[in-house]
Amino acid sequence: MTTEPFFDEFHRLQPDIPVVLLPPAAAAVPVAVPDIDPATAAMRAAGARQAAGRLLHVMWPVVAAGTEPPSTVRHGWEPGVPGTVRARAAGRVVRPAGLGSALPAAGSTLIARGWHVTERALGATGRRLTAELDDQGIELVEGGPERLLDISCTVPAVVGDHVLAVRRTGAVDAAWGCEAP
Repeated sequence: MTTEPFFDEFHRLQPDIPVVLLPPAAAAVPVAVPDIDPATAAMRAAGARQAAGRLLHVMWPVVAAGTEPPSTVRHGWEPGVPGTVRARAAGRVVRPAGLGSALPAAGSTLIARGWHVTERALGATGRRLTAELDDQGIELVEGGPERLLDISCTVPAVVGDHVLAVRRTGAVDAAWGCEAP
């Protein structure tokens, strides 16, 4: 018998089923958040936002051959490992009729350039391709009757304790002067 009342009762009712209780998992070691001053955090966050936009601009012809660049680029932030945020630049276009899927060619090109690429189905009519190179990321989502193609590029920024401020406002403090994403 064990010292757990639930499993003791279960074993009494089902004696033919062995019950094995494992020890609790060790607590995760907390990751130290780097100590970064607000000015440095602001500079790093702004640099990551610009780098994500450049990555989108440079990779567009590679991953979306045959389509015009998006008229609007959306910027945003997403969580990263403790003490970091990921700047995201994203665009959306409608693929012209007659063009096949952009994902196979994009995947082949990215692999040839050293990116780690995975592709999977997304619902009944869509596909998602994700690619990673060092700390940069690209995600392509294609599908639906509208023939939409969403492309987003992410770049991390180490901002220390200022993660919430960056994610909430796009700025570390009012002195940063960068528009919110």
